[in-house]
Amino acid sequence: MSPIARVRLTPKPATALFTLGIIGYLGENLSPYFTTAIQSGLKVDTVTASSVTTALFIATAIAGILTAPVAAGLRRRALARIGLAASATGFAAAALVETLPLMFAAAVLAGLGAGMIVATSGATMAAFLNPDRVAGIAGLINGAMTAAVLAIVPLFGLLPLNVFLPLAALCLVTLLITGWIPQATVPVEALPMDVSTLSATIEGDRVSEKTPRSVLLAGISLLVIFPIWGLAETSVWGMASIMAADHVGMSEDESGLIFSIGEVAALIGAGILAVVGRRLGRALPLAILMILNAALKVVLGVLVDPTVWSIGFILWDFVSVVAFLYLLATAAGLDVTGRWSAPMSAVYMIGTAFSPIVGALLIESIGVEGFTWVVAALGLLVALPVAWIAHVSSRRERQQEAEAATALTTIDETAARDV
Repeated sequence: MSPIARVRLTPKPATALFTLGIIGYLGENLSPYFTTAIQSGLKVDTVTASSVTTALFIATAIAGILTAPVAAGLRRRALARIGLAASATGFAAAALVETLPLMFAAAVLAGLGAGMIVATSGATMAAFLNPDRVAGIAGLINGAMTAAVLAIVPLFGLLPLNVFLPLAALCLVTLLITGWIPQATVPVEALPMDVSTLSATIEGDRVSEKTPRSVLLAGISLLVIFPIWGLAETSVWGMASIMAADHVGMSEDESGLIFSIGEVAALIGAGILAVVGRRLGRALPLAILMILNAALKVVLGVLVDPTVWSIGFILWDFVSVVAFLYLLATAAGLDVTGRWSAPMSAVYMIGTAFSPIVGALLIESIGVEGFTWVVAALGLLVALPVAWIAHVSSRRERQQEAEAATALTTIDETAARDV
């Protein structure tokens, strides 16, 4: 049995983590381009092209959930390599095929690979010290890279070859650095670091200590809550252009500018979390963010003044992203092996997959104001459970560090006696 250590965020493992995160989320972030490229390349309608993109999302979610235990075990690097190879093959095929059935097959293959990648990325986040800080840095880099890709790709034309082939190339390049991914177990004897870096013990592929009931309940609850909360958040984002045009009366240029500013605000939020880390704790910040998030959703549905609405949207984008990153850090803090953080992105994508139709149906049936009240209520409903889960996460992290410190002291005393 060897103690598991949370490792420092040094350049090589950090590069592996952030690159995996970027690739894993590109499918979601570039979904409008995927749909347009498929529509242009195969000469199909929007609904058909969107169904291919949806198939990719569903495949990602399923693969991410099913492979999460592997990502939390000793075969993490192997899983990443398989996922990257599958995604590279799928995206390369999507760039070249000319029939709809083959495009569906390519999208599903790319999605299955992406699911393995997001599972590996989520589990890897738990391997580092101060998951809150790591989540903030990851969000900052992911957002900046995604913004760059969103700006560059249209310059070459939204065709399958231009959209999918660069993603395949990125997957292949990332294969070269999978050896930098931190393993699920790092023997304490091999780590010249202070006692605060250590936690838990593992035997084989399983943590040798029994998971406390409160941690088990918190982990399961988080995996149930996260897609529900994600459904509410991505519904607001998906319906934002409709709200801006029909509810507030903004032009496409005006709303596009506000959405861009919102993305900048989200990057600032990620940067703040990267600096603050876990110094503020998790439970109280998350509770405040959840309540504020719900209030801002109501603002978007009640107020019609363009200036006030714009400020509300920018603040909502800021709060939503910071809360999202805090939730990822909460999952990482529950277990150093990544047992709970590995499937987080996958379950979130389940909510994402259904958000467009849910948002559209709600607005059609009860209007914009009713829609925002419903999604705000969902946020308030989970605020208290999320705060409790965050409290358990912080307590668990401290407990594991204390237990590991005791184990290290015992090792040092034994070594001294041997001398």
